[in-house]
Amino acid sequence: MGRRILITDDHPRATERFEWLLGRLDYNIRVAPDELQAIATAEDFRPDVILIDISMPKMNGFETAKHIRNQLRSRGMVLIAISGNWDEEHEQLRREAVFDAHLIKPAPVEEIVDLLKRFPRMDC
Repeated sequence: MGRRILITDDHPRATERFEWLLGRLDYNIRVAPDELQAIATAEDFRPDVILIDISMPKMNGFETAKHIRNQLRSRGMVLIAISGNWDEEHEQLRREAVFDAHLIKPAPVEEIVDLLKRFPRMDC
């Protein structure tokens, strides 16, 4: 099986789309429907890549990313912010939260695949 990818989004349709697409590309997928599950799953599953929705109900994606980055085992994980919009404020927060990249939903399939190819495979 391919790279391990964790998808974190509180909208089931969004996670289903990413899960379907990435599963067809032979990635090993886990889904966390909220921020707290994402933090716990990142620790246990040790994904290569985490897609994190910015607009989450309990803790926004930037805070979630900071929590994950503070985990000992997060070294080498690629964190990608996903959002319905993106502006200068988001870009500043992206750098502060140490996201490696971002996608604007709904991202075309080619854009998602090209973005994932930018990051080398990590076999932890």
